[in-house]
Amino acid sequence: MRFLICLIVATMAGVLHFRLLSWTIDRALRKRSSGAQAMMALSFLLRYLGWGVVLVVLIKWDPYGAIAAALGFLIGMAIATAGKLVRR
Repeated sequence: MRFLICLIVATMAGVLHFRLLSWTIDRALRKRSSGAQAMMALSFLLRYLGWGVVLVVLIKWDPYGAIAAALGFLIGMAIATAGKLVRR
């Protein structure tokens, strides 16, 4: 049961990560170069800090949390990518 919860949480984090990446890229393309660089750097830092927090919490909570997190992040990436392709 814990493995399934870890998988669901990691999948949601993966989808959120790629949605934030998409949103940030769209916003950065509308800004000037210096503003876009600063926004992308801050977004990069916050997104990967968020992934790190999720990963550490899942590993501490369940010994197999790392496996569930890896699978969840991959599933989240696939969902976000498929959603982007379908909208086009």
